[in-house]
Amino acid sequence: MSNKELIFNVILFFIAGFIYGLCFTKYSDTRYIVKPIKVKESIPVKAPTIEIIKEHETVMKSLITENLLFYAISEVESNHNDMAVGDGGASKGRYQIGKAYWKDACEFGGFDYYYDKNVKNPLICKLIMKTYWKRYGAKTPEEKCRMHNGGPNGHTQDCTLTYWAKIKKVLSKEMKDS
Repeated sequence: MSNKELIFNVILFFIAGFIYGLCFTKYSDTRYIVKPIKVKESIPVKAPTIEIIKEHETVMKSLITENLLFYAISEVESNHNDMAVGDGGASKGRYQIGKAYWKDACEFGGFDYYYDKNVKNPLICKLIMKTYWKRYGAKTPEEKCRMHNGGPNGHTQDCTLTYWAKIKKVLSKEMKDS
């Protein structure tokens, strides 16, 4: 046995002895041992109220709707391609956001502008889109999509109805699949 192995074995022996002493001798500290308690009576638990359940369902529906909405916009705009360039180079990323849209949202939200650096990041793009929709008061999925496609007044323009029809087609397909 070499010196290194001997030293290792001696150290290992002392560590094992120390742990044995802590766990199995009268010097071990039992203050931190968790002991089960016996419950004589069951404690009544209040069931959630119907209002809380309805609120939870509403929140879940809105989250699902928003995630599906981003998915649908991404599919219609670029087929989920973060490197996509459209409108003759004026729109970029999976959501095909232009510089004016980006700058508008950044000014309203107090964000740094870095369009070229961040437009290919889908998470940052979602934040930009949400901020843009908030700035112009888009509430429904239709208003959000039509504004995304046609600008601040896009939800009132007939030319964005075709875009909304494409989005609805993707949404209905995804809702059937899930």
